[in-house]
Amino acid sequence: MSKLEQFIRNNRQEFDTFEPDSDLWKGIEQKLNEKEKKSIRLLWFQTHMMRYAAAAIIVFIMGYGVFQLGRYSAGGTPEGRVATANPNVTQISPELAQAEAYYTSLINEEKALLDPKEVEALGLKDDFNEDLVVLDSTYKNLKKELVTEPNKDRIIAAMVKNLQLRVEIIRQQIETLQRVNKNQRKEPKSLSI
Repeated sequence: MSKLEQFIRNNRQEFDTFEPDSDLWKGIEQKLNEKEKKSIRLLWFQTHMMRYAAAAIIVFIMGYGVFQLGRYSAGGTPEGRVATANPNVTQISPELAQAEAYYTSLINEEKALLDPKEVEALGLKDDFNEDLVVLDSTYKNLKKELVTEPNKDRIIAAMVKNLQLRVEIIRQQIETLQRVNKNQRKEPKSLSI
């Protein structure tokens, strides 16, 4: 036995005379509860943030997978595909080439009926041009896809629909101008009554 153990055994009665304050345990318990609450809040925040981060990662991965699936569908590989800036539509689809020629001439005829000064005077020029620019850009992208995509019928249908939308927009513009002109002609008559 060591001297320390001997000393503790001999003086045990003196050590037991001091009792801790009754509020001591309450204070300890309160501090433990505060730490526990803080750790629970931190844990709650961390678990929710982890869930959001995991959901964002899953959505990103799924989106990328869908993109790649569409891009490489039907067993094609990017190396096996040749993308050109202006694919020859006649070689891919003679029917599309005919439709493109027809709608292009129709668009040009309809545009000739529009008076640019009237369109600008009504403040419709920007909206009108913006719609046609978007459709033109979309058409060019579809033309590029036509070379790479195996489902050519879907793309050809979208290209024809794009051309039809252009014609429809121009026709709506002509109708709007005609209605405005008609209303302007009626106004002086109604004023004279």
